[in-house]
Amino acid sequence: MRPARALVSVVPVAALFGWARPRRRRPEEFAAEAVCPDDPVLRGFLDANAADIARSQPDFDPDAVPSFLRLIRRRGELVGVLVGEPLGDELHVRLDYVAPAFRDVAAGHWLYGPGRAVFTAAGFRRAVASPLTHEHQRYLEALGFVREGNRLVKDLAQ
Repeated sequence: MRPARALVSVVPVAALFGWARPRRRRPEEFAAEAVCPDDPVLRGFLDANAADIARSQPDFDPDAVPSFLRLIRRRGELVGVLVGEPLGDELHVRLDYVAPAFRDVAAGHWLYGPGRAVFTAAGFRRAVASPLTHEHQRYLEALGFVREGNRLVKDLAQ
């Protein structure tokens, strides 16, 4: 077989199996930024998404915001917010919300996985949530939260 003909035969097969060029996934660039309850960016995000927040997490009260507040950014863009109430070494999650355009669960996987230092650096060993909607429960379970009585718990040491 001629070399050119052999090459024509090998290239499509190599491309099919990914041998021609190794694929590198660009790592997600997430960050969690601590803010105060009266932060205008936080308030603007909560106001802009109030209807969707009320639908997915109806027990959240934007006027009773606890002290643990983080804006979640992906490649610098604000995509979500985490609001929690510290109780000893547990963070009781009051709001874990990502804007609809960014609901590919990547932010949650980062936050409760490689980015869990957001919690552990603040002394939290577990994140605890009590979802009221099936949608929010499925999301938390997909992130590794497990049922413990009437709440879902995520061990942050793992």
